[in-house]
Amino acid sequence: MYTLQIGSFLLNGQILLILAFGAMGWLAFRSYSNRRSLDKDFEPLAFNAFIIWFLIWKGSILIFEPATTLQHPLTLLYYDGGIKGRWIATAAAAIYLAYKIIKGKAPWQTALALASVYILGGTAAYQIGLLWFEPALWLFHLSYVMMALLILLAFYLDKQPGSWTSLLRKWVWGCIALAVICFLNPERTQLILSFSIQQMILMLFGLVAFIFMSNLEKRE
Repeated sequence: MYTLQIGSFLLNGQILLILAFGAMGWLAFRSYSNRRSLDKDFEPLAFNAFIIWFLIWKGSILIFEPATTLQHPLTLLYYDGGIKGRWIATAAAAIYLAYKIIKGKAPWQTALALASVYILGGTAAYQIGLLWFEPALWLFHLSYVMMALLILLAFYLDKQPGSWTSLLRKWVWGCIALAVICFLNPERTQLILSFSIQQMILMLFGLVAFIFMSNLEKRE
């Protein structure tokens, strides 16, 4: 767990990183939304999704360590559900967004573009924070920041913001770039031919996105 000491105060660094993710993601989201003059109805959805994610991530420790957490409620202030908790929180936030988008009949490509912008902005801030907590991995985190900012810039400069093809192309390049950047992380767990499970998932997701993009380009 990352910690940051200011005088006599010991702050939970992980929470600070998550809050930085949410704040910078929100700023990128608002900026992109205003630039494209998009429906303001997306704004409360983004804010609510982050709150849902944060609360479930923090509260998921009740699922994994219920006895300890109930005996010591203050545990909720300092600990969380870890990686498993993040997956649960991400699934819950995604279900919430999908439900709201379907209910509101909003265009999926617009919603996914906004979600991508939010995640990219938040990721850049998160990785900048990790430069402080993990200076030994500075090259990995800095490369991560540059990748997120470059793809974010591509969203801002995109002349076809409502195009599925354009959105999928960014995802493909993002997956390729991130899979390559992962080689700069010496702490990754290698699975097959020096590739980690994260890299394999990224390549699979990128391949699926590429296939969909190619089919759309043929139809167009």
